[in-house]
Amino acid sequence: MKRFTVNDLASEPGVSKQNVYDFLRELREANEGFLEEERLQPLKSRPGATPKRYKLTPGGLTYLAEKIAPFFREMTAEVPAIEAVPDPVVQAFELKASSPLGWWERLESLITKMEPELELAAACQASSLLIKPDENVSVRKGHQICPLKGGRKWTLAELSETVNDILTPFQQKLLEEQRWTACSYRSRIQQPIDISVRLAAGKPVLELRFLPTDVPSLEKLAMPKLVEDMTFLDKGLILVTGLAGSGGSSAIAAMIGAINANKNAYITTIDEPIHYFYTEKKSFIEQKQIAVDAPDFGSALDQALAARSNVVALGDIKDRNMLSTVLGASERSLIICRVTAPALPDAIRKLMNLVPDPEQSATRARLAAHLGGIIFVTSLPGKSGNEVLATEVLRWRASAREVIVNPEKTSRIVEELAHIEGSVERLGESVQRLREKELITQETASQYLKTATSCCV
Repeated sequence: MKRFTVNDLASEPGVSKQNVYDFLRELREANEGFLEEERLQPLKSRPGATPKRYKLTPGGLTYLAEKIAPFFREMTAEVPAIEAVPDPVVQAFELKASSPLGWWERLESLITKMEPELELAAACQASSLLIKPDENVSVRKGHQICPLKGGRKWTLAELSETVNDILTPFQQKLLEEQRWTACSYRSRIQQPIDISVRLAAGKPVLELRFLPTDVPSLEKLAMPKLVEDMTFLDKGLILVTGLAGSGGSSAIAAMIGAINANKNAYITTIDEPIHYFYTEKKSFIEQKQIAVDAPDFGSALDQALAARSNVVALGDIKDRNMLSTVLGASERSLIICRVTAPALPDAIRKLMNLVPDPEQSATRARLAAHLGGIIFVTSLPGKSGNEVLATEVLRWRASAREVIVNPEKTSRIVEELAHIEGSVERLGESVQRLREKELITQETASQYLKTATSCCV
């Protein structure tokens, strides 16, 4: 659909500006992601007035189609349909549009329906429940998948109907494009649950994973004081890096928890899906989920900045525009980003690879000006069978800007900062501290330190 202004719609016969404003307000109240807004040049005839141009998103179109369908049934006994290109991969499962209104209620209905199976899974200390069509429900216990005793079989029709019912239009689009989507839900009757949908052989697979009920503290994760110091920054960019699944989400959650406990901040978290749910203490917290509250990270970040959030935590920076927005926002807000990379210097290189060569020099200068610190996280097996986090932490100092501005020096960023007192804690120091706190065994500490040393030779 083309872009339009209020005057464009109000020019139609029988349509007033008040009708248009009511229409736009209803769309925003239904879901902020239904409308894209673009600010135009201020009007010379009306100083201070800034007109806007609008465009309906795919989710907004779906919402309007559902709203007007009953009227078409009455008038023509037919419902207008938008022709879709058939997907040759998805043969057994057909997506159907579901209104975002009542999304929470539909999820709560699903959780209520599955309460017996969820209780059985929790009783056997499973981490998640897996449902495939025409097979017995299974559970995930550590690295093992086994049938749930007392579980039942879901038919393809039943599972397809359930998936269609709980997915938002944004999630349906993601499922079609990337073959998976996920969201998290804090139920009134169960602990928080991560609900993911994947496609396998054209059929849906549903997994419900139990999420932690409490946000980990910096102390519980044995984070160094350098990390705690970063939570008191008023602005800047903090990068949390490491391989996927190494504990970055837990580290970010602990930092947000510390800010929530100590500062009167406006915090926005942006996740796909949410990993931890927060209880407000001193801060006001908004938790946005991709494909639920916004179509993508860029839109969610724009929403957070428009709301004047002074702390924003989000996942991987996906592209050049998002990197530019993050760097600009870090001039006035504290931005905490996850960047998947195997080492501290690689996190910087990954960000720079998003930018064309002619722009890299300027981008490196901006990063050097607004960086607050970098935290590398890796998980180690704990003494009690759980995983604990080892970290390498770099508290950025503007005097060392040359190691970012000059690409040839970036690989030595840790060594260069180590010359400045109170700026670096090495990974080996973190492992030793975990051993002293008896969170890991001496064997684990020795093995990890030996591996780390041999990799550096």
